Amino acid sequence: MPLYKLLLVVYLFLKVHTLFGQNLNTFGLSNSSGIYAVLVNPALGIESINCLSINAIGAGINSESNNLRLLFNDPLVQNLTLKFYRDGYNLIEIPYAEYTGKKNSRIFVQGQALLPSILWNINPNISVFAYVRERAYGSAYTGSDMSRLYLHDKIDQKDSKRNFTLDRRDLQYNEMALGSSLVLHNKREMFLAFGYTVKKLSARKINFQKSNEISYVENDNTVTVNMDYQVVSTNSKVLTKDMIAHLLLQNAPGRGYGFDFGFVFELRPYHLRNTYSVNNPKGKNKSLQQREKTKYLFKAHLGINDIGRINFKGDNVIFDRHYESQARIKIDSLIGTQDAIKFFNNPSPTTLSTITSETNELDVFTSASLNIGCDFRLADRIFVHTLLTKGFQNSNSRYTPIVPFSISGLFRKEWNKFMLGIPYRIVPISQTYSFGFLAKAGPLFFGTDNLSSLFLSRVKNFSAYGGIVFNIRCHKSAHITECPPF
Repeated sequence: MPLYKLLLVVYLFLKVHTLFGQNLNTFGLSNSSGIYAVLVNPALGIESINCLSINAIGAGINSESNNLRLLFNDPLVQNLTLKFYRDGYNLIEIPYAEYTGKKNSRIFVQGQALLPSILWNINPNISVFAYVRERAYGSAYTGSDMSRLYLHDKIDQKDSKRNFTLDRRDLQYNEMALGSSLVLHNKREMFLAFGYTVKKLSARKINFQKSNEISYVENDNTVTVNMDYQVVSTNSKVLTKDMIAHLLLQNAPGRGYGFDFGFVFELRPYHLRNTYSVNNPKGKNKSLQQREKTKYLFKAHLGINDIGRINFKGDNVIFDRHYESQARIKIDSLIGTQDAIKFFNNPSPTTLSTITSETNELDVFTSASLNIGCDFRLADRIFVHTLLTKGFQNSNSRYTPIVPFSISGLFRKEWNKFMLGIPYRIVPISQTYSFGFLAKAGPLFFGTDNLSSLFLSRVKNFSAYGGIVFNIRCHKSAHITECPPF
């Protein structure tokens, strides 16, 4: 395969399939992650064992649901060989997923691609970093009948109660970020650092659909649904008319700014901190510090990510519409995705919609979250990291995708140029309980939070991430010599 075709396939995979999700943060929990650590908490950049970290490319996808199963044509291990491209078929086909139960559906998707980026530890007390990241994430809560409407499934004729509830929120934007990590305290066995990130946000797309008041009347084989609902969307035809301008963000429908900040605390026993700890208890002799070694026995960090706002505006670019709609649905007919789109956006023979209000400007807040993590050294080169994430929601977040409460972590063993790990993830609201596999060899890393994603074509919680990052470790001081044991 020519190189340009291979690059095109990789680009399309990152561009299109980030709509399903991500989890690069799992890799950021390791000491070998370099610049990926600042995606979890910007303060983690200063305690890195690397003097320089240069990211070439990294991407991840992650989807979680309590009762939807993705329908890939092949398992991930076959897709990685580009079998779908050689044989001329798609990774996934409409309707993309199947409905597995009568419960209401909760869906959470995240996706991101970290583009060329750099982290530089200038000295033991200051580090700076810059990165560019593409992000796409969303959440949805759908009633059982609305789930079937979107998935080419038949409405259950035996169910006497209908549920057409819908709350769907999708947001896609670009981040250009600058940040720094600073040491606040580093004496005896205590280490404390602070970090921050300032981000310029350029929106690519928003899609918000929510039903407010729903009533229905069932007569023989037909359900008549009356609904007041709201649709917020960008006009893709206008934005993609000039594809180059769209890719370069010259015609972004919305712009804004974001902010991350965090703290990290480490317990550094003298025997891990430096060789001559007895003669250098306060760390004043800089030549006796070993920057190339992981020094902590225990690490804890706290941070708040994605505090930000994007202002969308422009005629024919963004619209916020409130509808009053009436739709007649045949229970025994096959309702497809196109009918679902018409149901919400365009009049059709079975749908009567009236626009009651419309605006062309609104502010959308990004999905801020609180991250609390701790990392333990269990033995030489063996660590276990646990991360708790809780999203913030308030009256200003009505268009913002929901970040569910989650517990994730990474059990790992690290060498100078290699790492093997077992990630795990728990999301109670989507009934996600999974573990996976993560490996790093030189600059390459690849992993999944759900091991079944590698070997099954029908996956309830899909996860995969990988990339190329070059880490240059700090050199051992020439003034330090190892003392032989007595």
